[in-house]
Amino acid sequence: MAAAEATATPPPAAAEGSDAPPPAAATAQTTPCVLCIGMAGSGKTALMQRMNAHLHQRKSPCYVVNLDPAVYEIPYEPNIDVRDTVDYKEVMKQYGLGPNGGIVTSLNLFATKFDQVLGILEQRAPEHDYMLMDTPGQIEVFTWSASGAIITEALAGTFPTVIAYVVDTPRCVNPVSFMSNMLYACSILYKTRLPFVLVFNKVDVVSHEFAAEWMTDYEAFQDAVEQQTTYVSSLAKSMSLVLEEFYSTLTAVGVSAHTGAGIDDLFGAIDEAVGQYHNEYKPVLERLRKEKEEQERLRELTELEAEHKRVQLEREAAAREASNLETAARQKKALQEEAEAAKQRALQLAAARREAEEQQRMAAEERRKQDNEESVKALHEATQMDIAQCRAVLITCSGDVQAAANRLFEMKREQDSQAVVQRLEHEREQQEKELLRKRLNEVEATARAQAQERSKLQAAAEQARQLAEETERQRREQQAQWEHQQKLLRLKQDKDVAAIQSVTGVSAEMALAAYIEAGRDVNGGIEKLWRKQEEAAGLAAAIRAHDEEVAKTKVAGDPMIGHCILCDSDARQSDCLPLSCCDHKYHRSCLLRHVKQAVEEGTVPLSCPTNGCVATLTKWDVEMHADPSTFSKYVQLEQQHEARNAAAEWQ
Repeated sequence: MAAAEATATPPPAAAEGSDAPPPAAATAQTTPCVLCIGMAGSGKTALMQRMNAHLHQRKSPCYVVNLDPAVYEIPYEPNIDVRDTVDYKEVMKQYGLGPNGGIVTSLNLFATKFDQVLGILEQRAPEHDYMLMDTPGQIEVFTWSASGAIITEALAGTFPTVIAYVVDTPRCVNPVSFMSNMLYACSILYKTRLPFVLVFNKVDVVSHEFAAEWMTDYEAFQDAVEQQTTYVSSLAKSMSLVLEEFYSTLTAVGVSAHTGAGIDDLFGAIDEAVGQYHNEYKPVLERLRKEKEEQERLRELTELEAEHKRVQLEREAAAREASNLETAARQKKALQEEAEAAKQRALQLAAARREAEEQQRMAAEERRKQDNEESVKALHEATQMDIAQCRAVLITCSGDVQAAANRLFEMKREQDSQAVVQRLEHEREQQEKELLRKRLNEVEATARAQAQERSKLQAAAEQARQLAEETERQRREQQAQWEHQQKLLRLKQDKDVAAIQSVTGVSAEMALAAYIEAGRDVNGGIEKLWRKQEEAAGLAAAIRAHDEEVAKTKVAGDPMIGHCILCDSDARQSDCLPLSCCDHKYHRSCLLRHVKQAVEEGTVPLSCPTNGCVATLTKWDVEMHADPSTFSKYVQLEQQHEARNAAAEWQ
């Protein structure tokens, strides 16, 4: 259903704070209705689930209604859900409201259809032992709104209704929070005037005994408040005396919605409250209904008397009006007869006057025609103009012969001057045509020259296009030739590397590196690898001798043999190793980190870290001072570097 399906204003009798009694029920119902109210986080929904499960366990069916339009998910299956009728988010979007405003508006829209909900509840009540109502967590939104008052009073007028006010027991350990909850409970009790059960939830976390003691023992609450020195605590201390009478008539139970503890006590308190409804609230309700019916009857009688007096006055006024209308009608009839006679006389006089005027007009018209014909002949003889023109000009001048003669003379002069003007115009047109012909010849000559220039440009563009195509063809041929040579080079390189690998027994990467260093010479690559193997064997022997020397000198101490510029610290003999390309010494860990960082940055070839040293690290140095993955990446970078150099040399 659309969010804005119903926007009618609630009836005035159900407005907030109204003292009018609840509406009368069609039939008396005995199934109790439990309205769960409480602050957000007090555990109302969890308690509803526990009560629902407990009643199903007892084989005692209950009817569940959810009145919270903003809840996202509930742990029980409601029989009636406000979310099926009103879309809370659509209401917020359509009316531009916040969360609380959206809840209030959603409940107002739902309240306009609550008579249908009440009809469903009356039909289902005989089949169930209890009806449970879950309300929004924003307690003030439901309790103090017009829709909340409508729903509460409608339920209370039809079913034995009990208010179950749920309290968060762990939060009430603070005396100020406890007093706030009690003030809320007191205000709801006196607003609804319904049987009231105070439910202390979450007793599995904190027992409600302290709250029961504070409600019955004023001194105990005072001792708890004394531990706080805020202004609110002093206000709570003062309010505790006011609420002492409220505590004496209040039924309080402790419940755990999590474990189910105290649930039987809760239903016992609800049953007692139902009895209180029948003994106290229902008689008051019946009395209020009778008083309202009596007031309604008195009001109807008063309205009937006032209506009777108004009808009598209207009848008297109508009689006077009828008499006045009859007199006016007679006067109007006499006036109409006189007007008709005067009209007839006026018509006769008008006809006689029109006939005389017509005869005079015809005589004058005849005389005017004779005078005009004589004047036209005189004008024709004087001006030698056409008779038709003379007659037309005379009519234009309203029969003035002198003005007509002047106008005809002017027309004759104008005709003469127009003939001269036409001759001049003809000569000017001939000159303009000659000038236009010359300009057209010039434009044609310019167009022919531009056409010749355009044909030359097109020929030049065609030559340029052919030259570009020839250049592109030569480039593609050179590219294909270069790719073919590269393919032959790669085949030769693979064959030579395989030959070097078969002779020396090294890996493919080392064989390729040696082959490239030797200028792509197989014999040179084999010799380089043999020399490197000999150098590696010598360096390994030097390392072993160095390690033996270090082992010998450990007894006498570990002397400093150099300075590592990578970490800016002295290098001991046991922790450093020289490079094969120069005599500089570095810490093993520092050199390993330097080589790894340079390889990750793509730096090839690697140089000695010492400033001013131009020595280049050999592949053996990299292999000795780097992990396998770093060395493999270095070999790939070196191959790419060699390929780029070879391509540059070929080009």
